[in-house]
Amino acid sequence: MKDFKIFKLLIITLILVLGSCETSDSYLELLALDVFEINSMNSLVDPNTPIGASPNISNGTFKKSTPDNGGADLGAAVEWFSVWTDEFSSSSLNTNKWIKSSENNRNVGSGMYDNGIRSWGWLDSNVSVGNDVLKLDAIKGSNGDLRVGSVETRGLHEFKYGFFEVDVKIAEVDKGSHTAFWLQSTGTHTVDDSGADGAEIDVFESVYKDNNTSSTTDDKVSAAIHYDGYNADHESYTIEYKTPGIHSGFHTFGLHWTPTKLEVYYDGSKVSSINANKPFPITTNPTNSHDLVPKVSEWLWLSNGAGFKPTSFASQAEGFLTSAEFDYVRVFKLKPKENVNFRMVNKKTNTRIKTYGDADNSYIKQTSTSYGAWTQWNVKVSSGNYYYIVNEGTGKYIKPVSNSNYARVQLKPSTNSGSWTQWEFIDAGGDGYFYVKNKQTGKYLRPASASNSADTVITTFIDDDWLKWKLVAVN
Repeated sequence: MKDFKIFKLLIITLILVLGSCETSDSYLELLALDVFEINSMNSLVDPNTPIGASPNISNGTFKKSTPDNGGADLGAAVEWFSVWTDEFSSSSLNTNKWIKSSENNRNVGSGMYDNGIRSWGWLDSNVSVGNDVLKLDAIKGSNGDLRVGSVETRGLHEFKYGFFEVDVKIAEVDKGSHTAFWLQSTGTHTVDDSGADGAEIDVFESVYKDNNTSSTTDDKVSAAIHYDGYNADHESYTIEYKTPGIHSGFHTFGLHWTPTKLEVYYDGSKVSSINANKPFPITTNPTNSHDLVPKVSEWLWLSNGAGFKPTSFASQAEGFLTSAEFDYVRVFKLKPKENVNFRMVNKKTNTRIKTYGDADNSYIKQTSTSYGAWTQWNVKVSSGNYYYIVNEGTGKYIKPVSNSNYARVQLKPSTNSGSWTQWEFIDAGGDGYFYVKNKQTGKYLRPASASNSADTVITTFIDDDWLKWKLVAVN
């Protein structure tokens, strides 16, 4: 990063110098290319990530839907895009994205002790990058000592909602370690009967012994949520799910995290719980109704750790045991496509919104009868994750009348480019549904009522279908 800043300063200096003399078009093109390449190298998306990469989802991404006249495939109106990736294509760990976990004296639980593990921890020396994979080694020392590798994005990058995916070959479970892909937050330690302010999200932990036979009994892993700290007030919720072929080769694990649920995928398919009393998606703890879904930013963690289910660690020779190998880590967000006309259909009322007039200050209402250009919208990027919502029939933006709860929403000319006309689309659970949040007010779009011609208003966030909007492409 320091080298980039120095190079950027040199470019700025060159521009200032060249501004006082005649320059060729070819030189300016070269200069622009250099800036582009430098920005790409410092991007949060690895340049080796395939262009157009999207989550490995083979079911339930976007459903074909025709809720109104000529409704098209939802996938034509919304898309996944990469926001942070690492393909591990270099010869060393990217320290702009990861730190090595260094904790040499981790707690030895009863299950670990029964496996013969007397001490364990994470060492920098057990982390390496080469041959396009991140390797996290497990080493057995004397007197039941286990040292493993782990990396995390703590202090560098945190995330809130999205789709999180890894391609991983797990370490051999029977040798005494387990592979994990998880997220963590400082709020995990807050004791308040909730994971909403932060929780440990274990997408998977490969803790079940590999018998090295044709049996598939151990072709399973567990997902878990830990909250309210790790002491006396600690709460947890664990779900086991089947993972065919987990003990051989690479497999993808995905987490779809929205404000209301945590959904897990294995090799492209949504997983199902082995225990009918603990179903997916993860929403609330059924034993006490605690909210299990974090509503705060969390960092990523990839680790090899001590096995806490029965293994043969005690009988293993000292030295290298096994490695977990990660081929890539990718983080995606769901967003509306630019330059695609769509109708915004409310989940609760199944009606679309339209402008009731083409003049400035015309109100936005819902309709069950109209299908013209006044019901059609597209988005234009303003900055970051914010968009202008543009009416196809008028070319104008929408904004709330005021900051008040249940304030109406009206049409404004495109010269109104401030935060009042900027909106964030927050994934509300896939299938093209979003919460639509105003940047200025922090409030969300919803119909005022279920009646036809009801006003579209803004309101504080309440988790229900009144605030969910489906973007349905117009043929």
